[in-house]
Amino acid sequence: MSNDSLVTSAKRPCIWFTIPAGELPPDTKFAGDVSLALVHLTSTEEVDALRAAGGDGARAKFELAKTALRGVDGRAIDRARMEEQEVWEQIGSKGRNIAMAAFEDVWAASKEGVDAAKKSFRAGSI
Repeated sequence: MSNDSLVTSAKRPCIWFTIPAGELPPDTKFAGDVSLALVHLTSTEEVDALRAAGGDGARAKFELAKTALRGVDGRAIDRARMEEQEVWEQIGSKGRNIAMAAFEDVWAASKEGVDAAKKSFRAGSI
């Protein structure tokens, strides 16, 4: 079993956020607001999500956020049953956009971080 497999099968820290009911489609199975959890992706999960995007930059955000989806309304999602796909469909377009924005806000590199890294460039050898 790879290290990534061990990490993905264990409990993982996540962020929870709520999508207001008004942002959900009228035919959703959720009766009100829905709370979702996203995890930090392993490098393997990230590569798999990018592969699923097929080189499409717009779809990459979509696949990364869906791959990070691990909880709904306080409970873990059953990924063996592909429950994340069901939840992803039930939250509708607005909900998916909120989930993608949450993923990007928490895990995308900030402009300040990238700029600081660029300013630290220096010549050297190893």
